[in-house]
Parts: sequence; C-alpha cells; structure tokens
Amino acid sequence: MNIKLLVAKISPIHWFVVALILMVLLAYFMPLSHLIYIPLRVLGGLLFLAGIAVIYETAKQFDQAGTPIKPFQKPTTIITTGLYRYSRNPIYIAMLVSLVGAWIALAALSPLLVIIGFFYLLQECYIKQEEIFLEAELPNQYLDYKYKVRRWL
Repeated sequence: MNIKLLVAKISPIHWFVVALILMVLLAYFMPLSHLIYIPLRVLGGLLFLAGIAVIYETAKQFDQAGTPIKPFQKPTTIITTGLYRYSRNPIYIAMLVSLVGAWIALAALSPLLVIIGFFYLLQECYIKQEEIFLEAELPNQYLDYKYKVRRWL
C-alpha cells in the first residue's frame, strides 16, 4: 500500500495532536537551545489559541454547508466563503500557526523540527491528494475554485 495513503487514513487533527505532544517532549527532554524569553512566550500562547479558534470557526463552515470535513470523504460542495476566499487550506494554515505559537511558547529550538515535518505531511499526504480527489469528485466546481484561490495564501 502507498505510504501516503496509509498516513492519510489518520485524520490531520490527530497528526496535529501528535505534533503538539512531540513538540512538548522535545522541548522538555532535548531543547537544543532556549531562544525566547517570557513576554514573547505569552505571545506564542496567544498565537496558539488564535490558531485553535480559526480551526474551530472554519470547521463550523463544513457543518453549516452539510459537507464532510474529514479528508477523502465524498464532498457535497466546495466551501468558498470566509477564510476559504483567501486560501484553499485555512484549517491547515491555522494548525501550522498554532504549532508555531506552541513553538514560541515552548521557547526551544528542537520543536521546530516537528513543524517542518508536519508541514511536509500536510503537503504530501493530504493537500496534494485532496486536490486530486476533489477534482475527480466535483471537477467543475473545484477547478473553478482552484484557479481563483491560492493553495496557501
């Protein structure tokens, strides 16, 4: 079986939680270097919470539209309102923003490796595969949206 498809069977939110746990463990057991002092660490915490709020609010759009949020389930529509006007992947961006906030709050260098790995995982195992899936499921609607809105920002 293709490793990307195997990894994609696990929800991105579960990978997000795994990434957070790994970041905390790395910061505690192998920080490499302490980079940031208390005032900026608070800013990191706020950034983390802002990302979580965006994930929550953006996810509500799927419920309101009556389309599944879980990747690779048959969509009923393409959401093009809210943050989806500016990015095809606002939830993934919010996850990355939250991880960056956690990294700042943890004030250690080593958790940055997890963010890089998480970005790669999203890009290769979810986003590229989701685009292929959505083009097959809702070709006209998705292609029109894809050409109007950027993948990231």
